[in-house]
Amino acid sequence: MSGIDRTTPTPWALHGKRVRLAEYAEVMPNLLPDGNMPTLIQRVFDSWPASHRRRWFHSAELPGVSLIPMTTFLTQEMREKNVKWGYHQGHRASQPGLSPFIEITGSMARKLMTSVITVHLEPMSPNVPVVIRAYTGTLALPLPWMPSARGIVGGTKLSEEYWNQHAFVLTRFIRVMREETDVTHEPPSWWRRR
Repeated sequence: MSGIDRTTPTPWALHGKRVRLAEYAEVMPNLLPDGNMPTLIQRVFDSWPASHRRRWFHSAELPGVSLIPMTTFLTQEMREKNVKWGYHQGHRASQPGLSPFIEITGSMARKLMTSVITVHLEPMSPNVPVVIRAYTGTLALPLPWMPSARGIVGGTKLSEEYWNQHAFVLTRFIRVMREETDVTHEPPSWWRRR
């Protein structure tokens, strides 16, 4: 890391080490220290096995929690009719790419509920845990346009496969598509039209 600290202290701890929050972190607002569910990330840290200290992400099932997941698997019908393309308001890249979104209504949202929270740490800071992402649901791969997609096992090809089958969830209350782009764009070249 450079000499400039671009992190913020948090009340969270992982294996006795104080956790910091990256300036560029993509964390669901309700999970932040000043959000309405700030203890959920600490519960994920409490369940992080000591044998996985070097692992950069962890998903934990939290009893008593029931939230809408950040992403969902797309059925064929969803893919054909309902996928919108826009810019995610949480993406901090200077030139973010398009992301897939799917609008979920009441009864469908209830079927998707999850008790899993996933937290990602900065892989380059093993001595000081730094949160870079946190969201509801199981592990979501980086989007193909993200530089980090090249670094995962399977690279951008695996990322494309994942995002051809998943989309960010939108509901009446969860609006994560940037307002100025709340209209659909043409899908990117990596999106397979089936």
